[in-house]
Amino acid sequence: MRAFTIDIERIMSETGASLDVDLEWTGEGIELDRPGTSIAGDIGYKGTISNVGGAYAVTGDIATSIEAHCDRCLGTYRLDVKIPITRVFVGTEEGPGGFDRDDVERLEGHVIDLAPHIREELILSLPIRLLCSEGCKGICPQCGNDLNKGECTCGNRIDA
Repeated sequence: MRAFTIDIERIMSETGASLDVDLEWTGEGIELDRPGTSIAGDIGYKGTISNVGGAYAVTGDIATSIEAHCDRCLGTYRLDVKIPITRVFVGTEEGPGGFDRDDVERLEGHVIDLAPHIREELILSLPIRLLCSEGCKGICPQCGNDLNKGECTCGNRIDA
């Protein structure tokens, strides 16, 4: 069985039944599709899967650390993230009433694979600009010195 797959067979026959889930796995195989950015350590998912009558609601939180390169100073830093995830899975073509077809995921059999959804949420949670800190001074455009480590001595520093 893959890392973030959950067998829901126990709750499939009873509307209102739920499973508490606490999973942790390496970030191996989960690419963030952004140069200089990767999973640093394990990924955790803690949440609940509920049978809501012909559909299965997955709610919970994803927690991990992301290693990234700062867009200003190019230094490497670690970003701890904890983000919510909510998905609805249906096993039939139409699904139960009240759900838009675009709002649900297709359930094959009795196993939910959260890995692609965790990856998607991690990618969407990344800020447009990755900064090691709000006060990051960046690098000197002339000599390339990291201005966070001290003033530039090349004499050509351009103040922003």
